[in-house]
Amino acid sequence: MGIKSTKPSAPDLEPELKNLLIVISDHLKKKHNLHALRGTFIQNMAPALYIPELDIPIEVTKDKARDAAYMKLKMLPMVIIPSNLIVDVQMYIDSHIEFHKKWANQSI
Repeated sequence: MGIKSTKPSAPDLEPELKNLLIVISDHLKKKHNLHALRGTFIQNMAPALYIPELDIPIEVTKDKARDAAYMKLKMLPMVIIPSNLIVDVQMYIDSHIEFHKKWANQSI
């Protein structure tokens, strides 16, 4: 895996997406003491962010085929699409991490 940047500050991002990635990164660092890396490649996929400590790709677009490909790699992607959320982004992240830990331990 090629790991590049630890802060989602690339100038090529749209402002809304850049802000979302910063919110995600800051929340993961402050509340969970986790990293959110940008520029990571998993096989032929490049998630918006990647949490190396939990092996979680974070995506911000819908793509069922991509998500199925992650599942084949035994990875549970975190897909965050703000317009589809019924809770705030931070609450969604917290719920996903809790669920992921149970999923990873096969407690579900």
